[in-house]
Amino acid sequence: MSPSPLALLLLLTSTCMGCYSTWDIAPSELKALDGYRAPLGRMIRDKSGAAVRVDASTELRFRAFTTKEELHARFDSIDVPTDRPAQLFGVLHEDGRQVWVDLRQIGDVTARRGFVNIVTGVLSGAVAAAALTEGITDLGVRSALSDH
Repeated sequence: MSPSPLALLLLLTSTCMGCYSTWDIAPSELKALDGYRAPLGRMIRDKSGAAVRVDASTELRFRAFTTKEELHARFDSIDVPTDRPAQLFGVLHEDGRQVWVDLRQIGDVTARRGFVNIVTGVLSGAVAAAALTEGITDLGVRSALSDH
């Protein structure tokens, strides 16, 4: 028995729903975020030199050198004060808390952004519609057969 086209389509779309893009960022590159304000984004470079847009949907993941402590956050604003050029001052997107990040203590930074592919969204809608139609048709056939 071969799988139905509907089952294959459902499998294809369900595996694409939790997709993320990630970039390794040098801690010193984060100084380029000075003056960042959501919803407008700011461009920085990853370690390979590729452009990375940081906006309110971008999660920055900071990992400390020594303690391996981590901070995962989305920001509404980021500033690098002139009197503290090795630190970031940010306002968190989720709850408005203010945080300081000492870049001298940071070993690794990753930028991460989830995305929903438009094609995946359309395919998911098609799968849902097809599943609903197939369920209704199947139910109708079973009802018709049981009535006779």
